Amino acid sequence: PREYAVKSVEEIAEALTLKSKVLFAADIEGNVYIPQQEKFNVVIDGRGYKFDGTFTIDGKNRNDGAETLTLKNINFYTESTDEMTFISCPSTYNGVNERYSHNVTIDGCTFRASTLTDKVGAISAQKTYHLTVKNCEAYNIHSLLQVQSCDNDVTVEKVKVENCFSGISVGNTKTTSISNADI
Repeated sequence: PREYAVKSVEEIAEALTLKSKVLFAADIEGNVYIPQQEKFNVVIDGRGYKFDGTFTIDGKNRNDGAETLTLKNINFYTESTDEMTFISCPSTYNGVNERYSHNVTIDGCTFRASTLTDKVGAISAQKTYHLTVKNCEAYNIHSLLQVQSCDNDVTVEKVKVENCFSGISVGNTKTTSISNADI
């Protein structure tokens, strides 16, 4: 896929419809809906820029999807103390159940609030298949990862969680691997 440099959430949405690799070219604020499309692997590379908003990942009711989604090198940052999650893989989206986000990798990202708050979370996933969180750090927020009812593997490696209310919760996930975690 071709690369597409973006400076807004609207440009991210456009790049996803063009099936391009998304590269941040500026700090970005706002919310982004990511529908996982059959046979289309998505890479969103923040290249160290800040993102203040939520990525909502919709697996489009395909728990056996082969495509991948990678979010990497993004500095998630907010000054807000309103309730929010930086990355959401919900089990229900727009009233439709069983969304099944799948093959999601979050790599090299930092999650931070400007002041300590229990209202901001980094990653929330329900009924997600194959979730990997690696080389990530979280500061001043509720937690790095809150997972519930994931029927396949959750892998967490080389993470740091500091000055947060919680660390990692995997609920009733079937297979979990956690290594090199400093919480």
